Amino acid sequence: MQNGKMLSAAMAIGGLMFAAAPAAQACDNTTLKGIYSTTFSGHVGSSPLAVSVVLVADGLGNFSGDLNESIGGKIVSGQSVTGIYNINTASCGGSAQISNSFIGTIDFVFSMTAKGKFFSGIETDRGTTVTVTGQR
Repeated sequence: MQNGKMLSAAMAIGGLMFAAAPAAQACDNTTLKGIYSTTFSGHVGSSPLAVSVVLVADGLGNFSGDLNESIGGKIVSGQSVTGIYNINTASCGGSAQISNSFIGTIDFVFSMTAKGKFFSGIETDRGTTVTVTGQR
């Protein structure tokens, strides 16, 4: 009898925990929309890298923005960038590129919150160890 009560209590608690779990929310390119304060930090080869960029995501898969960078101690400021992104609807993750004539093209993958307020990821270009974060 005692085991039956414990099993019933455990099932009830498990049911409550399951019912309280947040519902999965789908994401798409419209989820990433707005102005994001974004940083890249790490190393390109053996050179330290720090990048601050204001990225504007249009909700259609396009970025624009202004970049400030320090690579190996060389500072470059006020560079315009453009880019593209694509959101995986099932995982709320995505892939993206930003580029200009100075930095070339930077490829990265990221995960984001379901409402698109925050994202974090890594650069995927060869020879880099760079993390990226962005917040609206």
